[in-house]
Amino acid sequence: MVCFAPRSLMRQSELEAMLKKAELTEFKVALLGLQSRIRGDVQQLTKEALDRNDGGATPRVPRISPS
Repeated sequence: MVCFAPRSLMRQSELEAMLKKAELTEFKVALLGLQSRIRGDVQQLTKEALDRNDGGATPRVPRISPS
């Protein structure tokens, strides 16, 4: 089983010993893709939250009926 520790806890030589260069490149590309996707999601959510009350849009808050 391969264990990935944060870079600060693992020396570069240890990481290179665990993974081949091609594997490191593939892993890095996957992580950068995920980072980009998360940043896009955060930007979209922020935009939706800030634009929600602009333009007269009705907020999507569920109504609670008194019982």
